[in-house]
Amino acid sequence: MKGITTMAPKSIDKTEVVRKTDEQLAAEEAKMNADAASAAEREALEVETVTFTVDINGTDVEFTTPADILDCSDEVLEHFDNNKQYAAFMAIIGPEQKAKMRAAGSTGRIVMEKVIPAWNEAMGMGEG
Repeated sequence: MKGITTMAPKSIDKTEVVRKTDEQLAAEEAKMNADAASAAEREALEVETVTFTVDINGTDVEFTTPADILDCSDEVLEHFDNNKQYAAFMAIIGPEQKAKMRAAGSTGRIVMEKVIPAWNEAMGMGEG
């Protein structure tokens, strides 16, 4: 059984050993990459996209997302079905765009009050 063993602190003076098989690690990696399609990958798949820019703390951050949410993963649709707009948006933009947004100093408030409304507008859904 191949895999990896990591040491995770259980408390200040105890350590818990966490063992994961190669299959578990591969499943976790696949999950992380499921919604991480870059703009280039979307173009290669010929998925129409929308691009919009939001000023986050004085830094213009550009986002590119599919123009139709039906071109997103089923995970995104599940988030929307569960009224989890923030989680859906984060899954749509993926880790690269999320990192750019966070590097500009985004907060939950900025995402909910500036970024998501700008995305809604870019998608033709109006503000909010």
